[in-house]
Amino acid sequence: YVIICAPKMFSEKLNGLVYRIQPLVRHLSIIPNLVDIPMCEVEVETFFAERMMSLRMRNNLLLWYNRWLKNLLDYVGTIVGLILLSPVFLIIAILIYMEDPGPVFYKHMRVGKQGKVFPCYKFRSMCVNSQERLEELLANDESARKEWESSFKLKNDPRITKIGGKLRRTSLDELPQLFNVLRGEMSLVGPRPVIQKELDEFYKENAELYKIVKPGITGMWQVSGRSDVNYDERIAMDNWYICNWSVWLDVMLLWRTVKVVLGGKGAY
Repeated sequence: YVIICAPKMFSEKLNGLVYRIQPLVRHLSIIPNLVDIPMCEVEVETFFAERMMSLRMRNNLLLWYNRWLKNLLDYVGTIVGLILLSPVFLIIAILIYMEDPGPVFYKHMRVGKQGKVFPCYKFRSMCVNSQERLEELLANDESARKEWESSFKLKNDPRITKIGGKLRRTSLDELPQLFNVLRGEMSLVGPRPVIQKELDEFYKENAELYKIVKPGITGMWQVSGRSDVNYDERIAMDNWYICNWSVWLDVMLLWRTVKVVLGGKGAY
């Protein structure tokens, strides 16, 4: 079994290599230079007379029964999750209030499907006066300001409470987004919900692709390093997910999310 993976090899040289190897082996595979191209359920069509082939790709999200299945998975999974996790909700709420009295939940406006803005819910992981402390920090710390402008996150954010840090490392702060799923604003799996400024500054020509699906509680970014992944990679992951969506991809990402949450890598 021979596999040829030479993305920068010229076609003439590649053709010669294939014709030399194929008569000698039982199986020959070629990995084409199609990184990040939608390849889920791709079908190969061969045009023998023209000595050519085409790769036919299907947009699963345009099929009504696939959208129905995704919504069914969202609602069933969310209802079961809320029932099982209700004691966890209560314990987290008590711990947050005991450390820093104030609202237990926090909502932040995010962009959803078709560009509609919605309140995205989380457990509060920062001090009550977090916005004032952020403005003061960015005004006095140049390195923090540059880090914030590049990713809208701070690796060592002084506003985060002790219980908030633990919630973020385990992603438990995002559990209230299950209510967003029930409201039809989010999905269990999808692109990471972003603010309008992120969409305008980073997504640019990819913004319209982002808007055709609901953002998710988890997704490819969340299971691939989370905050350790740079923004360009994050956008590429969102695009790949949307163009390659399937029910089994959602199931796989949900399963991987459990392992990532237990490890806590890349969350801050």
